[in-house]
Amino acid sequence: MPENQWFDDIVINNLKKKLAARMVIACEFTAGNMKLITAGHVGPELKAVDKGQYLNSFVHDVIEMNGDVVGVVANTAGHSPFIEFGTGQYAENGNGRQTPWFWKDENGVWHFTRGMKPRPIMRTGFDESQNGIKQILGAE
Repeated sequence: MPENQWFDDIVINNLKKKLAARMVIACEFTAGNMKLITAGHVGPELKAVDKGQYLNSFVHDVIEMNGDVVGVVANTAGHSPFIEFGTGQYAENGNGRQTPWFWKDENGVWHFTRGMKPRPIMRTGFDESQNGIKQILGAE
């Protein structure tokens, strides 16, 4: 082991801790932007609020992966991929069911649909957060 390796390890660990603290703030900032979009405050065409399950399912965490500090923002609602990428005939890249269908809601009422257009809330929120993330992390 090189003579100053212990010092380098301490410095690197301290830098990672500081970066992780800033990354938490960046993740909170990004999740907040995603919530604003979900609620229709920004880009009302992307609004995705019904009962608030999607809105209240944004989570974030900071992890260390392969020596890197990584910020993760996600939505844990089971239907979040359908909101983000669409369904049926409207699904991105033609990945949805191409024939219309009926579905029954929680009140027992049947509905006819061809699918739902994508509302890329998470991607839009991430894209719109880039400048703020860079400021928080101290990047150019």
